Amino acid sequence: MGMQADSRNMTAGPMPNRSWGVSLAWAAVSLLGALVTLAALAWPIGRLEETTAWPHTISLGIWAFAWVLTSGLVALAAARLTLGQWLQVRTLAWLVLLLGAIVSAAQLAVLSDWAMGRFGDSYLEYTFPTSLFFVVVGALAVAAFGIQAAPSWARWSPLVGLIVSAVIGVSIIGSNLPGLANGLAADSGPLAAATAAGVAYIVIVVFASLARLRDS
Repeated sequence: MGMQADSRNMTAGPMPNRSWGVSLAWAAVSLLGALVTLAALAWPIGRLEETTAWPHTISLGIWAFAWVLTSGLVALAAARLTLGQWLQVRTLAWLVLLLGAIVSAAQLAVLSDWAMGRFGDSYLEYTFPTSLFFVVVGALAVAAFGIQAAPSWARWSPLVGLIVSAVIGVSIIGSNLPGLANGLAADSGPLAAATAAGVAYIVIVVFASLARLRDS
């Protein structure tokens, strides 16, 4: 019996530190990694655009897509560093992250294309604050990914990120409502569809995350 207990202790390894500070550290490292990734991917995407002669809007979409997926992987690495364990990622978590990457990419690409037609350029400041919506969707996707993958004791930190992202997203959408008073312009159909997809994604993911929080 004693030998079996010793064997179990040897194979189990150290238990992770289940404090709120550790979960907070995971969130902080993940956030920093996402910001660094967002900036770091701009250079290779720019070079890709130069070598392929793709439209700038397509390159922006690829940038957003790559950023969301990479940020999810960074969150996993951050969990190993701070929580002391590799997270067991369920299929639903990967699906949430992938769909978030697609919706974020579509939002940025369509918005940039709309800005080119309306203003002759795709500078994001022309469409502020809507130009931040792709970031909000991406951040929410990574937060929801963390909620789906994290152990129950560590889910509160990505939950905070999810709530903040959802609130900012709702605020951005609300800021666009006065512009719809006179109806939807003919050239705004694709943008409206992409934005609606973003709203639908936020609503579905928030409910899926709340359901995950009830799991032990």
